[in-house]
Amino acid sequence: MIHSCFEACQKQSLHQVPIPSPTLIMVKQGEKRIYNGRDELRLPAGRAVVLPAGIAPEMENIPADGRYAADLFSPPRRWQENFGQQYGELLTDLPARQASFVPDPALESALQQCRQPLTEGGTNPAWQSARLELAWHQVLLELIRLQAAAAFFQTSNQPLADRLRELISYAPSQEWQAGKVAQQLNMSPATLRRRLQAEGTSFSTLLQESRMAQALGLVLTTPSAINEIAWQCGYDSPTSFSHAFKKHFAVSPTELRATQQE
Repeated sequence: MIHSCFEACQKQSLHQVPIPSPTLIMVKQGEKRIYNGRDELRLPAGRAVVLPAGIAPEMENIPADGRYAADLFSPPRRWQENFGQQYGELLTDLPARQASFVPDPALESALQQCRQPLTEGGTNPAWQSARLELAWHQVLLELIRLQAAAAFFQTSNQPLADRLRELISYAPSQEWQAGKVAQQLNMSPATLRRRLQAEGTSFSTLLQESRMAQALGLVLTTPSAINEIAWQCGYDSPTSFSHAFKKHFAVSPTELRATQQE
């Protein structure tokens, strides 16, 4: 999913929100507050930020005039890789900008192409993916111009944890096992465990974070029932899913859904 729209009618407070891949956030109404360690970032309506992969900040979504709304864009990593192969000269010495910025009309126009449902080309997935990737490349060009694209191209020496987050995000309901993943990455289970430990995490932690990231998006942006979301995120029981969700975010999926009601 490249684009999601998050809305709320009541204040939302979320703990440890996983960011498995670089994500562009644009607040349309209300205010988003992001707390990452000692750093605090406030995004009022009309401002945007690109969050880097691998962080898990606290977030608050605060409505204004009874409504909070924000757009999130998180494309597949391969789209950035393909862009780099074609426009590598544009990626030299990108400024590492993490402060918020104001999207200008050119960026808004490019993003609109990513928001619009694809009605042309029938149901051919390859055509739709190619069309969206071209639209996203235009977004990247505008972000480079605004000096806000660096987080999308921090791929050199990519941490193993980020690679695993991305891998799991493609199929969170799969029965993931560390041994099989290690084999897929051409390393032994002991090497996988040691390298993740050196990065301050573990396979079970990454699996939980990735599933919770998927769950958060499904709870806030789809009408799917909680038991269906539980299954899509790899949980056999809605009860165990709700318990894990509340333990991670400090709010249950049902309570979070209630903040979207007037």
